[in-house]
Amino acid sequence: MTRVRRRLAISGVIALVIAIVGGGPLAHDPRTHRLNTSQGAQSGAVSQHLALAPLDPVSSDGAVGDLAPAIETIAASRKQNEAVIKQAPAQFEGPAPKSVAPPAALSQNSSVSSQSTGTGTWAVVVGVNDYPGSQDDLSSAVNDADDMAQALDAFGVSDDHVIVLRDGQVTRNTLLDSVGWLASHAGPDSVAGFFYAGHVRKTSAGNEEIVTSDGSAVSDRELANALSRVRANRSWVAIAACYGGGFTEVLRPGRVLSAAASADSLAYENSTIGRSYMVEYMIRQAIIQGRASATVQTAFNYAVAGLQRDHPGREPVQVDHGDGALDLRPPGSTTRSPAEQPEPAPEPSPPPTTEPPASDRPGDNQKCTRKGLVRYCPGR
Repeated sequence: MTRVRRRLAISGVIALVIAIVGGGPLAHDPRTHRLNTSQGAQSGAVSQHLALAPLDPVSSDGAVGDLAPAIETIAASRKQNEAVIKQAPAQFEGPAPKSVAPPAALSQNSSVSSQSTGTGTWAVVVGVNDYPGSQDDLSSAVNDADDMAQALDAFGVSDDHVIVLRDGQVTRNTLLDSVGWLASHAGPDSVAGFFYAGHVRKTSAGNEEIVTSDGSAVSDRELANALSRVRANRSWVAIAACYGGGFTEVLRPGRVLSAAASADSLAYENSTIGRSYMVEYMIRQAIIQGRASATVQTAFNYAVAGLQRDHPGREPVQVDHGDGALDLRPPGSTTRSPAEQPEPAPEPSPPPTTEPPASDRPGDNQKCTRKGLVRYCPGR
């Protein structure tokens, strides 16, 4: 029993160390999460797989040995698989990626109409990994965009309501044209979405600009001006990039802005998850895997709680100018979010495997009797 108690004591101390170092419930103070609080480019993130160093043997009085190796291992694992995204340079070195034709829907798009009356959910999804040269390329932005497109598909948004741009398709003109397409289709009763993953650059004036695959840029004010023509009363802008929280110019009544980093913070890539932290938790886990409902707010809350637990300091930020919950499903849709899917019906029980009564078994002694599952046969 003494050995058992000692093992339990070790387990308890290890759990306490993980909670404190890893940002678990014992270490979490919800008051520390604020939109304008810098996430800190040097703060670490808890790895999904924590490796504990061996502990010193338990002493005879039950005290736990030196925990320093375990603490050091946990701290090291927080940074093992992540890298801070460097700000994109003012001038890239190397040739631009090969240009790729945009979706046909953009070339067929008519001029923006102030009378756009389309209903349902409409969205533009953009992801850029490939930039001029190779030293400033990203690895997770296209995965982020693909996850966003998958989430919209899961909600029943039809393909012709979504424009997806990747890598060489994303030039300055194409990006602005895609927002024009959104404005020409999303009427007042629609839900509109704009999602971008890639480089964002902070300008010398302290503003932000989206960097396109050819090295050109769209400033926060230009994006806001383009989105101002979107008439949907409910809309969502998501920026999975550095400084994304600074795009507040896009806000208006009924619009929600979500971002992977605050206006003054860099974002991170993690080779283990292969996505931005925001998309892994807010889109992939919360929406695609069905751990939260179909609203932006519940998905964001799930992401904040999960990242405070698993990767403290990597929480997304959000500015909510919406009027209540922003549901990403097409208005009036009966499609359930993954979290609302009913539990599968239990499989039918297998047929009984007990033997039939002795009297029903040919050749058996008819004097056998049965009590429950036991058969009594006198003389056998």
